[in-house]
Amino acid sequence: MIKLVQPQIEELKYRKKLLKDPQTMAFNKNNGGTVDFNEKIWQPWYALWMNDAKYYYAYIYDDTLKKYIGEVSYYFEEEYREYVLNIIVEAKYRHLGKGKEALELLCQQAKENGLRFLCDDIETKAAVKAAYEMDGPVYLRLGRLAAPVINKEDYKFEIGKGVKMREGSDVTIVATGLMVGYALEAAEKLAADGINAEVINIHTIKPLDEDIIVESAKKTGKVVTVEEHSVIGGLGSAVCDALSSKLPTKVTKLGVQDVFGHSGPAVELLKEFKLDGEGIYQQVKETLA
Repeated sequence: MIKLVQPQIEELKYRKKLLKDPQTMAFNKNNGGTVDFNEKIWQPWYALWMNDAKYYYAYIYDDTLKKYIGEVSYYFEEEYREYVLNIIVEAKYRHLGKGKEALELLCQQAKENGLRFLCDDIETKAAVKAAYEMDGPVYLRLGRLAAPVINKEDYKFEIGKGVKMREGSDVTIVATGLMVGYALEAAEKLAADGINAEVINIHTIKPLDEDIIVESAKKTGKVVTVEEHSVIGGLGSAVCDALSSKLPTKVTKLGVQDVFGHSGPAVELLKEFKLDGEGIYQQVKETLA
């Protein structure tokens, strides 16, 4: 059994030893391998990591061995607006499940510390469990960008069943994954303009919950799909297929249009493709004009 222990400053000698071990740091060979954690920087490093709420650092302590066997940490990356997690286990203690245990403890600690931007772990955990229990092949797509928690602890996930996140009467916004949070943000902006947008979370593209989409389209008469994906062959196409046969409705597909993919910071790419809250808001307004 392991636990996380935040060290005293004099105990940083273990970190110095850990980062200087060639076998343990072999994963870092492209960045120089071992790291010289010089005593001269201990004081400012310790002050930052132990006192700033955006930083957390601890040793992995093995109760059976009665010793430290690695480290865990997280910090907030300002440029990308996301938390970065780090786990290092001594080479001789790897492949024993220690890293997995440490990750679970680190995530629990982050939650206790009030973090809301690791990911929406509520839907993610529910989706993974449902995928495991499903009889047949499953493709589960996860993003790495930080996203706000939008579901409650009692959230019920069911494959093929969409979730109405917000009631509305003027336009239906159908979103998936990371885009659900941004769609809700856009809906708030639209509400300030007197536009009542209904937001539906379609977490399962196939099987698609056609009923919830058709029911909403009947009410609003206008549908906008939002996906962090090509608009060809994704959520938008699936919604169009469903509505064309059951309730022909005007659909505007927001996402990556028919262009080559780009590389760069995720937040900046969302802005470029107008898939952040402001971008979705502006495009829905244009659709309704």
